[in-house]
Amino acid sequence: MTETELLTISDLFLSPINSTGVTAEKITGGLINSTFKIQDSNGVNYILQKINTSVFKRPEDISYNIGLITSFLKKSGYPRQLIELHRTADNTTIVDHDKWGNWRMMNFFKKTSCIHSIEGVSQAVEAAKALGEFHSYLIDFEGKTLKETIPDFINFTFRLNQFEASLSHGVKERIHSCEEQIAVIKSHYGLLDDYLKLCEELPIRVLHGDPKISNFLFREMSDDVVALIDWDTIVAGPVLYDFGDMVRSFMNPGKEDELSDKDNFDIELYRAIHEGYLFHLRNKLTPLEKDNLMLGAKTVTLIQAMRFLTDYLVGDIYYQTIDKEQNKRRAMNQIRLLKNLTGH
Repeated sequence: MTETELLTISDLFLSPINSTGVTAEKITGGLINSTFKIQDSNGVNYILQKINTSVFKRPEDISYNIGLITSFLKKSGYPRQLIELHRTADNTTIVDHDKWGNWRMMNFFKKTSCIHSIEGVSQAVEAAKALGEFHSYLIDFEGKTLKETIPDFINFTFRLNQFEASLSHGVKERIHSCEEQIAVIKSHYGLLDDYLKLCEELPIRVLHGDPKISNFLFREMSDDVVALIDWDTIVAGPVLYDFGDMVRSFMNPGKEDELSDKDNFDIELYRAIHEGYLFHLRNKLTPLEKDNLMLGAKTVTLIQAMRFLTDYLVGDIYYQTIDKEQNKRRAMNQIRLLKNLTGH
C-alpha cells in the first residue's frame, strides 16, 4: 500500500476537518493483519488495519464481538482501557474496498509500549493479572452470543487433522527436512488425548484467544498494563486454552522465530505467571480448572508447534513470513518449549 492509498482509506473514517495533513506509519510484528498508525491534522493518532480475509472470512463478525464485549465491560466497571471501533459516515465499522480489501480503524492507546518478549518477572505477573482480570469480568458473559470469527480456531481435533493432512499432502522436500520435528510432535499426542477428555468436564468461558505478550500494552516506563488488545479471536472455550497460550508466549526469551540452545522454560517465572493469573480468579474458577492449568500450557504449546509446522509443510499459506524457513523456526521454538514443559 502506498501512503496515498492509506490516506484514502483513512479519509473514510475521519471527519473532513481531520482528514487533511494525515500521515501513516507501518507497525510491524503482526502475523495476520497489516497495521498502520495514522495521525490526523490535530495530532490525534489512530490504528488503521487491513483485515486478512483469507483468515477472517467475515470481518463484520469481529466487529460484532468487539461491540458486545466492549459494551459489557463498560457496564461492568472494567478498569482498563477498551478497544473502540471507529465508524464511517455510513455508520459502518468495516470498509470493503473493491481494490484494497477490508479495513477498520480503532483508537490508539497513548503513552503505551508493546513488547515481544518478557523483560522481567514483574512484567509477566502484571500481564497475567490483566488476563485473569479480563476473564473474571467476563465470567458471567454468555459465550454463546459470540460469533465464531475463525471456524474451529480452538478445535484441537481439527488442528490435529490439519497436521496429519499436511504430512500426506504437503511439500515433499519440507516434509523430509522435518522428520525430527514431526516425530517429537507425534510422541506427545497423549497430551492431546488427556486435554480433550478433560474439556468434556470443564465450563465454557469467554477467552481472549491470543494472549501473547505483544497483545498487552504497558504504560511507558512501567509494568502497568493499560489495555489488552487484539480481540479478533475472542471465543468461547475452556480457560486452559488462554492460560496455556499465555505461558507459551511469556516463556519465549527472544523472538518467536529466534532459535537458541537455551531452555525456554523457567519454573520460577511459571509460578509467578500462575499466581498472577489466579489473582482475580482464585474464587471464580472450579478446582478442576485450577488443577489443570499446566496441562493447558503443555497442550497449547503442542498445538502451536503443530500449527506452525503445518503451515510450513503446506507452503506458508496462513502466517506472514519473511523467509522460507521462518515457520519452521517458529515450530522448533515451540517444540523446544514443549520438551522443557514435559521433560521429554
